[in-house]
Amino acid sequence: MRPARDEFHALAEQHTVVPVWAEVLGDLEDWRVRDLFRVANDLRAWIEVDDAGAITGHGYSGGGVIGSTILIMTGEAAFEKVIP
Repeated sequence: MRPARDEFHALAEQHTVVPVWAEVLGDLEDWRVRDLFRVANDLRAWIEVDDAGAITGHGYSGGGVIGSTILIMTGEAAFEKVIP
């Protein structure tokens, strides 16, 4: 599922940072299993805000995810699975 261009622009006008949901991108692990990317960053950040609007806490998590790589050597293809 992917938002239409107009829908994306409408979200961008409503938010300083456009939210990205798993429903839009899908599950990163599913993408890795289906070999849909070579390298991806799974980065997450958050803040805690009190009732007055002051930021009282923050954090981040995530990291890199590596898919598989196909190597072509001397005209033959070799499949190398990378185990993170």
